[in-house]
Amino acid sequence: MLNIIIPDPGLREYGGHHPAMINAIANTQAVIKGDMHLEVYCNKACANDFITATQTKQVTIKKHFTTDFYQYFYQSPSLATLNGYINQLSKEYLTVFEQHASSEEQGKVSEKNNKTLFLYHTLNWEHAIALGSAIAIYNKRHNTPLHHCVFLMFNPIKYNEKGELNNQHFLNFKLGFSLLAKQKFVQYYAAEEELQQSYHYLFTGKNFTDNHFTGETNHQQNNKVIPIHPCGLLSQYNNKVKKVKRVILFTGDAKVNKGFLTLPDLVGKIIQEITDSDVEFVIQYTITNDGAALKQTDNSLQLLAKADSRIKLTTRFWSHSELHENFAKANSILFNYDSLIYKNQSSGILWLAASYHLNMVFLTSNWLMREADKLDCHYSYCSKNVFSQKTYKYLMQNSNVFDKVSGNNYRKQLFQDIGGWLLKTSMNIRS
Repeated sequence: MLNIIIPDPGLREYGGHHPAMINAIANTQAVIKGDMHLEVYCNKACANDFITATQTKQVTIKKHFTTDFYQYFYQSPSLATLNGYINQLSKEYLTVFEQHASSEEQGKVSEKNNKTLFLYHTLNWEHAIALGSAIAIYNKRHNTPLHHCVFLMFNPIKYNEKGELNNQHFLNFKLGFSLLAKQKFVQYYAAEEELQQSYHYLFTGKNFTDNHFTGETNHQQNNKVIPIHPCGLLSQYNNKVKKVKRVILFTGDAKVNKGFLTLPDLVGKIIQEITDSDVEFVIQYTITNDGAALKQTDNSLQLLAKADSRIKLTTRFWSHSELHENFAKANSILFNYDSLIYKNQSSGILWLAASYHLNMVFLTSNWLMREADKLDCHYSYCSKNVFSQKTYKYLMQNSNVFDKVSGNNYRKQLFQDIGGWLLKTSMNIRS
């Protein structure tokens, strides 16, 4: 059996990609059938409701971390400012490793054919320093190394509004991953092609030119092509559900950079211009801070939903099955993500929509539209003045169009079952 241990200090609020990733892995057939056990170390502030809803015989969740994972995510502090933060997080990672080693010594988890893989699905540069330090300390204390799998999802390449490279941002990532890259038995996997190229340049200093995916996972992997890992949201993929006239206007954390504050105006416009009674306008979000603008937008959306029964409003975290049911049935989805913030930033929602062959309407141009091109998605790029017309055109299409989507190799890489993929990855681990 494969033991997947996920130290996840960012698993706190009951919303966003952290609980979604845990839900996805927990719902893979590998876990359900008992081929894989999932052990998660979350933040001490993690919602009890999430833990209760997620834990099973094969899934355990333990409160552990106190570090605010995103404390400096939208800031550019000096390393001196971050030192205390990094040291604390490093100690918390190390404690997880030591607890596992202690359990093995006591025979609690050690069985003849058991393997253990530590998985990190989200890692910024300051977290990479903390993790690299914790692994280095652990390896000095113990003869038997642990095996680590790192998903690379934050881009070290960043540009400002003038199109100039943010050198400090790149140097932070260079520093952040330097210690981690020296550790043995650390495997790297990029979330998508552009990140694959960016991290290849970060680790080697060379531009990415080799399109061959080696799949090698030893500690020298940073000198080779970094493979791509599957999108972590697709463990319950269902392509047999019949499409209906359903438009997803928003889903996920209520964030300004995802266009949340523009929703009332857009919703008001589309319900006036699309009058068909059998159309559903789906809006789902979780508000994880007390910003006045977010609350005001929430109030406006509540009023719109009361006035028009076609608006299906959900103001809580979707369960894994709800997430997939809504995307499986949906016809199309609207994206209004900030052009600068998402110029080089990926989105799991885009991949989820692409996997279910949703038609996409983009009001902004950024990474999402480039990725839609690579995945052979049907999409329109337009202004808010005509997005209703574009959406209506998609709604009126014959549903057979969803059967005519390309099965290119990039789609196949991204849309693998993550449970099966983790089992394959673990074949490189020595028992």
